[in-house]
Amino acid sequence: MSGREADSVQCNLQNMLPLISVIVTCYNQEKFIQNAVESVLSQSWSALECIIVDDGSTDGSREVIQTLKNADSRVRVVLQDNQGVSAARNAGFEVASGDMIQFLDGDDLLKTEKLSVHVQKISDDPLCSVSFVDHDFLDMRTGHLSYFGTTRIDPEPLQQMLTQWFDGVSLPIHAGLFRRSIWAENEKPFPVDYEGRCEDWIFLVIVALRGAKFCGIPQVLCTYRVGVSGFTDSPLNWHVASLHAALYINGKLDPVWQQIFLDSVFTRTLERYVKLKRSEILHSSWNWRLGNFLTSPIFFGIKLLRRLIKKFKRQGSR
Repeated sequence: MSGREADSVQCNLQNMLPLISVIVTCYNQEKFIQNAVESVLSQSWSALECIIVDDGSTDGSREVIQTLKNADSRVRVVLQDNQGVSAARNAGFEVASGDMIQFLDGDDLLKTEKLSVHVQKISDDPLCSVSFVDHDFLDMRTGHLSYFGTTRIDPEPLQQMLTQWFDGVSLPIHAGLFRRSIWAENEKPFPVDYEGRCEDWIFLVIVALRGAKFCGIPQVLCTYRVGVSGFTDSPLNWHVASLHAALYINGKLDPVWQQIFLDSVFTRTLERYVKLKRSEILHSSWNWRLGNFLTSPIFFGIKLLRRLIKKFKRQGSR
């Protein structure tokens, strides 16, 4: 077989493979966007397009994105004024050509085999609409990579999404691969009437409400970067945002679910917040300060006594 014939066969095989559209959103992520896109372009699954949506960045992100586009023909770029991550994802979705959709924030990463593993899973189960993998966490403040096991998500996970989100059930959006057929033609996957945070939660609840089958793969195949956004580092901001998201979700639910859902969310949110802030609240109270003032000399004396006892023991053993 000649080189030209081999190239032709390879091209035909490429055209037969399902195309995956990877939608990468970016807002002022100059330091991270290149790594994120490179994790897409280095995938073992070759039939892909990488659509980078810059959501009005004011740093050097657009220059980095243009360089990435010039270097690889699979990269497409959408530029828009700042409208938020949901609008950016919708903008990428509108121009996507793929049979399957992978969302990726500009500061997160995919591992090399992720898309190939997803395609195999979906091929083995034609009813699977959402294939998702496990993920690890990269703390950008310390450089520490860690893994926290999460609750196994059911094939029909609506109840879990409603009552266990943030409490064992966790699915960052880039952990999933979604069939395009979940959405009707000209439909946008992210609601245009919601502009708050916790948009991934809302998105996944809506997908689950449609009866989409979720299929889990127990492999760590993507990385979620933490410590990048000051918003997510603030317990107050995050918990207030989750309550706003819950009110939006509640409007999508059957009346039978609404009160149960809100009671569950408000109770769990308050419990989580108090637990996170308990130490700070305790230390700021006058009772604690008075008790600490009175007992500190006692604890200091106990520590000093222990040191003296150890010292005498060492001297006595000589």
